[in-house]
Amino acid sequence: MRKTLYGKVRGKITIRVPQVAVEEYLGVPYASPPTGYLRYKRPQKPMKWNPRILATINLPPACPQFELDSVKFHKPGFNSFNEDCLYMNIYVPRVNKRALPILFFIHGGSNRKGMGAVFDGDILAAHGEIIVITFNFRLDNLGFYADPSNGVKGNNGLMDQVLAMKWVQRNIKYFNGDPSKVTIYGHSAGAGDAGLHLLSSLTKGLFRNAIIHSGAPTSHWFLSTCIQTSRVSKIPEKCRPGTSLITTEQQKENWVVIDGEFLKGSPEKLFTCGKFHAGSHTKQLDLDQTIGWYATNLFAERPDFIDTVKNEIKIWETMNLSSYPQALQVRADLGVFAPMMKLADMISEWQKNVYTLSFDYVSQNVPGPEWIGVQHGWDIFYVFGVPTVGHSKFSYTARDAEVSKVTMQLISNFVKKGCDIHWRTGDPAI
Repeated sequence: MRKTLYGKVRGKITIRVPQVAVEEYLGVPYASPPTGYLRYKRPQKPMKWNPRILATINLPPACPQFELDSVKFHKPGFNSFNEDCLYMNIYVPRVNKRALPILFFIHGGSNRKGMGAVFDGDILAAHGEIIVITFNFRLDNLGFYADPSNGVKGNNGLMDQVLAMKWVQRNIKYFNGDPSKVTIYGHSAGAGDAGLHLLSSLTKGLFRNAIIHSGAPTSHWFLSTCIQTSRVSKIPEKCRPGTSLITTEQQKENWVVIDGEFLKGSPEKLFTCGKFHAGSHTKQLDLDQTIGWYATNLFAERPDFIDTVKNEIKIWETMNLSSYPQALQVRADLGVFAPMMKLADMISEWQKNVYTLSFDYVSQNVPGPEWIGVQHGWDIFYVFGVPTVGHSKFSYTARDAEVSKVTMQLISNFVKKGCDIHWRTGDPAI
C-alpha cells in the first residue's frame, strides 16, 4: 500500500523476472473524469478519496476510440472503453535502492487509438530497476478537436499528459521515485507528443530527458495543415488568422494545433531557434519502417490498394526477391526517418547530448521476405520485455529474449544516467 496526496492506494505484487518483485498500481486517477461539463475542457485534478483505500489491481478502461485494432492487437481480450479514462499504471520494482528514476511512457496510435496499458511495465521495471509509468489520455475528437468559438481550445489530450506529469512530480516520492529523474518516452504519435513537450512552457521542469521513438513533432502526418512549416509555406485560405484552426463546420482531422497555451508556435521554427528544454534526447527508430502502416497512404484514392499490396507480397515471397520496394522506402523516410533525423540536427545545433539509436534486429520467426525488416511498432515489444514472456501474436525465440534484455538495459541506462546508451561488446546486435 502507498499513499498519495489524494488518498491511499493498494496494488498487487507480481514476479515475472526471477527474484525481482514488482508492485503494480493499476488505474490510479491522475485527473477528474473528463465527462459532463468537463468534456472538451482542460483536465482537472482528481478528487480526494480519503479516508477509503483505493484498490488499484485491475487495468483501467481505455479512452473511447473508433478504431480498436491497436488495443486488440497489443492486449488480446481487453474490451473496456469509457470516457472516464484518465488513469495511470505505476510499476515499482522492489530493489534495495532509494529514489529510483522514472520512465514515463506516452503511447502511440496517431493520437486516435491505443492506451497506456498496451504494454505491461513490470518486466522493464524489474530488469532495469526503474519505475515505469503508463497512462491514458483523451484521443481523437475528445482529445484533439479544436473550436475556440465554442470554447474548445484543442490539444486537450496533450494537456492530459501535462497533468499526468504534474501528478508524478507531486506523488512519485511516495513510490520510492525521484521526481528530478523523469524521462518521457514517446512512441509513434507519442514521440511527436514527447517532442512537443520539449517546446511547451507548461512542461518545463516536469522531466529531465526525452526518448523520441519512431515519430517526430515535425512529421507531415502529425500537425494541422494550418501550421506553417518549411514544406508548407502557404497555409489553406480557410485557416483562421492567428490560429491553426479550420473554419469549416467540422475539421477533417483532429490534429495538434497552435492553441497559444500548450503550443505557441510552429514546432519546426521553435526547434530551429533553440526554444526547447530538457537535458538529453535520444531519437530511436527502426530502419525499415512500416509496410502495412503506409500502404493505405500511398494511393489514398484507391481503397483497394492495401489488398493489392498484400497480394503482391504473396507473389514476391514465392519469387524470393531480396530488393526492397523503393516506393515504400521513400514513404517511410518521408514519414519517420527524415523528420527524426532533421529533429536531431535541429536540437544538436543547440545541445550536445543528442543520440540516435537504430533497432534493426529481425527475429528468425518473422514471416515474409527479408526486405520487410523491422516494421513500425515491432521494436517497442523488445523495449518492454515482451519476448522474455511471450505474446499470442508473435513466436519469439531464445535469441529474441536475449535481444530484448539488452534493449531493456540500454533504455534503462539512459533513464538512469541520460547519457549511457552503449552496450557491451559481445551482446546481440540491435
